[in-house]
Amino acid sequence: PPLTHQLLSEYVGTSREIVTFQMNYLRQKGLLRYSRKGIQVYVEALREYLEAQTREHAAEKRLTAGDQP
Repeated sequence: PPLTHQLLSEYVGTSREIVTFQMNYLRQKGLLRYSRKGIQVYVEALREYLEAQTREHAAEKRLTAGDQP
């Protein structure tokens, strides 16, 4: 069967609405493309995005830890 948002939501244990929201977010970021024919993930773009998010999170964590006595 085709990989619908409903089917994907059942696979990962969340609602179809959450899958749709996240898929649209990733598409707007240019990290994937999808249609009825399938999903195309831009792996290098996704890797760069996740690395940037990881660096940002680590920096925030250091700032927060620095504020502690």
